[in-house]
Amino acid sequence: MWNAVFAIPIVAIVFGITSDIIKKISNNRLKAKQLEFLLREKELEAGVAPGTYSRMKGSRRTKGYSFQESTGFQEFKGSGTHQSRQDLEKGIEDLLKRVENLDTVLAEKNAAEKKNGHKTDLH
Repeated sequence: MWNAVFAIPIVAIVFGITSDIIKKISNNRLKAKQLEFLLREKELEAGVAPGTYSRMKGSRRTKGYSFQESTGFQEFKGSGTHQSRQDLEKGIEDLLKRVENLDTVLAEKNAAEKKNGHKTDLH
């Protein structure tokens, strides 16, 4: 009986320590993957091919594999995420026109509902 009284806490302590170690290892791996992802994202924003500063696993990179040739990365190179001011202004004007169109459609729908006294579907 005394053996069971001493064995249960020892097993519980060993199990707790083991699960804590496994949790710390998995958290470290997750943090490393998050850092790799952020670094790879910064590379793409800067117009640099992925793997320049971050590590890319696999043997394709060492066997003459070219990221630019296989994925068409050249067309994105150097552009980053910046757009010209004219493109942004054009996009804003387009969005404003769409909002105005939606407002007119909704106003027409509300007028039709008031006229008929019930809801209608305009397709």
